[in-house]
Amino acid sequence: MSWMMEAAAALYVGMLNTGIALRAWGRGQVVHGGGLQANHWLATAWAALALLLILGPAMARRGAESTSKASTNAEPSEPKLN
Repeated sequence: MSWMMEAAAALYVGMLNTGIALRAWGRGQVVHGGGLQANHWLATAWAALALLLILGPAMARRGAESTSKASTNAEPSEPKLN
């Protein structure tokens, strides 16, 4: 069983290093093609995307909750009998 854990850890570390290398290569391509100013715009775009990914679902949930509360607070069409 321990060899499975070691294999999983090795794969995890390998994928992490691959991601770091690809990001460094991609940023190098951006700087080479557009200069340092393009790097700043790319960083701004990534930050905006991160905010949308975090806040978008939260705002959608909040909107859904407010509409469900409004529909539950509506007057019932027929009175309930006990």
